[in-house]
Amino acid sequence: MPKALLKELQNKAITPKNLFETMYRSYDTLIDEQYHSMALLVRHNTIDRARGNVREGGLYANNEVFFDPEAGHYEIYLRTNYFGHDDLSRVFRYMGNEGFGRDASTGKGHFPI
Repeated sequence: MPKALLKELQNKAITPKNLFETMYRSYDTLIDEQYHSMALLVRHNTIDRARGNVREGGLYANNEVFFDPEAGHYEIYLRTNYFGHDDLSRVFRYMGNEGFGRDASTGKGHFPI
């Protein structure tokens, strides 16, 4: 969502209706950002953890989306009285270095700070 629309949204009570209307107005921007991504069919095996081998017939495929790291950047806005700026910087630096999400252990979910 563009920064200007986020600021406009914060000037009034954030309701599901206001959020939907604001996101609807930024639809073109959101669609443009999708062009900086690519979906690929990635094949996986199902592992039998009890036996330590690949299950017979356990091959499946998923569409996975990859984003162009050169396409731009994301901004996150957070209002909190609990964390300070230094605390949040450490949290996001850790997340960026270690990765996050289901496949962080395979090298996904990493981002530069």
